[in-house]
Amino acid sequence: MLSQKRYAEDIACYPEKEQEIFEQTNRDNKASIALKFLIEYIAAVPPKGNINIGENQYERLIAICSLIIEWSYKNDLFYYQIFNTPIEILKSHRIGMRQQEFQHMFSVNEAIRKEQLIASSVFEDSVNLVEQKSFMEEINRAFEKEYGYSLYQLMLLAEGLREYSKSQSSDTVYVAKMKDIVDFLSQYDTSFNEDTVDVIIGSIALRQREDFLVPPESFRKEDVYPWRFNRELSFTRRPIIIRGDEVIWGNRQLDHMIRFTVGLINNGKLKAHSPEMNSLVGKISDERGAEFNDLIYKLLINLNVFEVYSNISKVNGIHISENNNTLGDIDVLIIDHEYNKIIAAEVKNFNFSKNPYEMHLEYKKMFENTKKKKGYYTKHCRRVEWCNKHIGDFKKQYGLDNNEWKVIGLFILSQPLVSTEIYHKDIKMLTEKELSVSSIRALY
Repeated sequence: MLSQKRYAEDIACYPEKEQEIFEQTNRDNKASIALKFLIEYIAAVPPKGNINIGENQYERLIAICSLIIEWSYKNDLFYYQIFNTPIEILKSHRIGMRQQEFQHMFSVNEAIRKEQLIASSVFEDSVNLVEQKSFMEEINRAFEKEYGYSLYQLMLLAEGLREYSKSQSSDTVYVAKMKDIVDFLSQYDTSFNEDTVDVIIGSIALRQREDFLVPPESFRKEDVYPWRFNRELSFTRRPIIIRGDEVIWGNRQLDHMIRFTVGLINNGKLKAHSPEMNSLVGKISDERGAEFNDLIYKLLINLNVFEVYSNISKVNGIHISENNNTLGDIDVLIIDHEYNKIIAAEVKNFNFSKNPYEMHLEYKKMFENTKKKKGYYTKHCRRVEWCNKHIGDFKKQYGLDNNEWKVIGLFILSQPLVSTEIYHKDIKMLTEKELSVSSIRALY
C-alpha cells in the first residue's frame, strides 16, 4: 500500500527505473493477495497438526496460492467472454494458449494501471475526506443500521485494541483471550460490554467453517474467491482471526480496514444490505458525480476556446425526450464556433477496473441493454441523435450562424475504460487528463 502511495514520487526521482518500480509494485501486490488468501484459508480451515513449517514450505504454500489466483483470473477471462483464445493440452501435458490476446490485454492494462497509480499516489485519508464532506454523522447512522454499531464505535474498538496491545511483547501480531479483550474494553470505555464487543469483532473477524468454498449463510459464493475484489469475507474487510477462544490481530491492518471500508462508501462501491446504507452510498455517489461534472465544466471553460454549458435538459424550450420518455440531460455541452461543431459530452466518474469481473461489470454498464435498463452508450447515442434532429433549436437557443452544424457524442471519464479496449468497442472518449483543445478537435 505504501509503495503504491509513493509511486509518483519514486518515478519522478528515478525516471530511468520507472519500469523496474512498476514491476516491483506489481510483485508486491501479487504477493500481498497470495498472503491474504493463505490467511483466509487457514482461518477457515485451520491445520490439525502442531508442527511448525519451515521457510521453504511456507514459500511453497504462497506459490500455490498465487497460482490458484492466477489461473482463476485466466478462467474469468474466458467465463466473461473477454478472451476467445483456443486452449489445448500440449505434448508436454501443459496447458497451451496463444498469447496474442494476453499480450494485448496486458499492454492495455499496464498503460492504464500506470496512469491509475500516478493518479492515486497522493495520499488521501478517507475518514478525513468524509468529514470534510459533512457525511460523518450520516455514516454513523447508516453504519448502525447496516452493522448494528456506529463507525465511531468501530474506531473506538480499534483504538482500544491498540491500547491493549501495548501490554504485549509482540510489536506486530497480537493474541489474546476473548474474555480478556471484553474485560479490557469494558473498562476502556463504558459504551462497551460483552454483547457490543461480540457484535463488532464478529463482523470484522474470520473464523473456522467446514468448507472453505462454502461461505456462511447471507454471504455470496464469490465472497471467498481470492481473485475477486470487494469481498465481504476478505482479510482486508475482516482483519481479526478467531481461533477457539483466542483473538488474533494486527493494529495496522485494523486501521487499514477502517480506511478501506469508508473508502468503499465514499467511492460508491460498498455492497450494502440496509436501505439506509444503500441510500447514503447512492447520495455520496451522486455528489461525487456532480462534483466531477462541475470539475470538467470548469476545465473546459478554462481552455478559453469553446462555449461551454452544463446540465442541459432542454433546448429552445424543448425537453430532450423521445415518445414522452426523457433521454436524460447533456452533462456538458461544448460549442466550437470555428469548426461548426457541437459536442454533447457524457461525464462519468468511473473507478478503475482491476480484474475480469470488474471489466465485465464496466462493460455491462456501458453497453448492455435490457428491457428495463439501457446501457450508458445506448442512452448517449439516442441523445446525440435527438440533438442532430434539433439543430435548428440549437441555432436559436445559442445564436449560432446559418452554416451547417453537426453534433458529436463524447464520453469524458475520470479513468480510461479498460472494457472498451478488451471488448474491442470503438467509442469517442477522453479522460480528464487528456482534455485539451487539440484532443477535442481530433474527434472531428
